[in-house]
Amino acid sequence: MHAFRRITACLVLIVLWAQAAPAQPTHDRTLMFGAWTPDESGLLDPSGITPETRRSFDLRLLDAIGSRLGIGFVMVATEGTHEDARLARGTIDFSLPEIAAGTAPDTVQLSIPYRQRTDLLFLSSAVKGITGGGIEALRAALQRGLRIGIDRDTGHGPEVTALLDDPAFAHLIVRETRALDNLDSLLAGRIDGFLGIRLIALEAIAQRQHAAARLVMLPKPVEVLDVHVRFSAATVHPEMVKRINQAILDLRADGTEVHFRTQSTTPILLRLAAAASWFHILDTLGTIAFALSGVLIARREGYSLVGAFVLAALPAVGGGVVRDLLVGRSPIGILASPAPILMVIGTVVVSFMLYRLLDLFGHQANQLRQWERGQAKAGRLLSLRNMHEVTDALGLAAFSVIGVAVAVRYWAEPLWLWGPLFAALSGAGGGILRDVIRADSRNPALRTSFYVEVCVIWGFALSLTVDWLAREERPELLRITVAIAVLGAFLTRMAVVLLRISSPRF
Repeated sequence: MHAFRRITACLVLIVLWAQAAPAQPTHDRTLMFGAWTPDESGLLDPSGITPETRRSFDLRLLDAIGSRLGIGFVMVATEGTHEDARLARGTIDFSLPEIAAGTAPDTVQLSIPYRQRTDLLFLSSAVKGITGGGIEALRAALQRGLRIGIDRDTGHGPEVTALLDDPAFAHLIVRETRALDNLDSLLAGRIDGFLGIRLIALEAIAQRQHAAARLVMLPKPVEVLDVHVRFSAATVHPEMVKRINQAILDLRADGTEVHFRTQSTTPILLRLAAAASWFHILDTLGTIAFALSGVLIARREGYSLVGAFVLAALPAVGGGVVRDLLVGRSPIGILASPAPILMVIGTVVVSFMLYRLLDLFGHQANQLRQWERGQAKAGRLLSLRNMHEVTDALGLAAFSVIGVAVAVRYWAEPLWLWGPLFAALSGAGGGILRDVIRADSRNPALRTSFYVEVCVIWGFALSLTVDWLAREERPELLRITVAIAVLGAFLTRMAVVLLRISSPRF
């Protein structure tokens, strides 16, 4: 037993020594250790290396390089504060991303640029007279005495750094931790604008409702910087750096680099396009309309209060839950935000109270039934059934777009296939589940009603358009595309209702 313990202790000491001692620079390394500072790259969760951040551009490109060269890359997410000393000592082999400003020290080797970082100036919509963008706009803003926010830990090129470090402007520079903090400061009026990395800033804007209407993004970049990988000269052979550089060129030539970049940026741009106030209103109306459809069935068929909640929740959130489980979303949408469930509960409770009050007055219950059927004096146009059809069509359109957006965000490929399927799940999947729970053999969504088809048609059209616009990286084009898809799905569904179009029989 004592001999086994001695052997185990020796093995542990050998492993610890091997980890502490820097590897020697050889050109045939098969495993490299490094550090990664979450930066731009279209990250969905920049808090660390998680299953979602594994999908970032930086890490996916590094994985592709490793696959081509037979190298394994092991890294940890860091704050980017001690990498220079660790590279010099050789305790890590590489770090990324690196903004090369001047000549690199002898202890570091730089790869060729593997992407670019674009910094833009965002100003409050109340600021007038500064247009175009570029470093000239930043200088003009500071000369006018505007307060400008910057990310505290983000490096810049020499020209922008000199401007930001100018003592004459020191009292105007506000240093925040994140782009979202800068955006909140702008919305609160504490600053007049901020300098932000393009994709990070757009992601922040998408998280704040009404933010896009209260700021202006100047089109011309303040700076465009090349991004490199830093390698330790103590542990990485120059020949290995050459091989990695060639792999980057090969990935660029065969389109892999462009594919990774569009997959990282498109979810952010599509989320920004769907962040408009009108889209949130449609989403809310649709959730309530879907919940109301379950309430009406529960009333007609004599379900209990709990049964009414189940029939209301399934069409409102059931399809989204199934969709999120398929893509492995964590947490699923209704856990990330309780708003949809609260709307369902509110719809059921209010409807229950109204029906109880109407039951106390039997003569008014008959009037309600006439209103539902369009037989009241107000006419068919303002019947409850018709108003429900309108709000239901609006919700169907909004939910179809959300389905495609989830397919884009979680890289369900090919998009032309999974986009329409997720649109159908989001828009009609919950209603189908509700009718299955009710054991309704008619199940109109699957037998007669031209309903699921609307989601599939416009989900397919939106998926193709998003795929085509992915390389443009222009949020305004995607915003117009989303608006057209919503309007098209709504008008298609209303035409189906008015013309009594049925699904083709099998």
